[in-house]
Amino acid sequence: MGRMDTADRTGEIVMTEPNKEAAPTTSSTKITVKLSPRTMGALEQASKSVELNKTDTINRGIQIYAYLLAQADANGSVTIIKNGQQEHIRL
Repeated sequence: MGRMDTADRTGEIVMTEPNKEAAPTTSSTKITVKLSPRTMGALEQASKSVELNKTDTINRGIQIYAYLLAQADANGSVTIIKNGQQEHIRL
């Protein structure tokens, strides 16, 4: 079975995270997160865009954010290139 997530109109998300006692690929821990309306809208848009449930979208987003922070911490930078124009992103 897949992970479940729920959201009410205020943007409260309940999702699962790894449970240390179970196998890493099948384990999870439940957490609750309150999201602002703007963040909830971004989550819904991203989830729909990549055709993933909210839990998987949040998990992917956190992994990407951690990667970007690690690059910045290692004196790297994040640059978005769109139509030949570069935009440096500061984290």
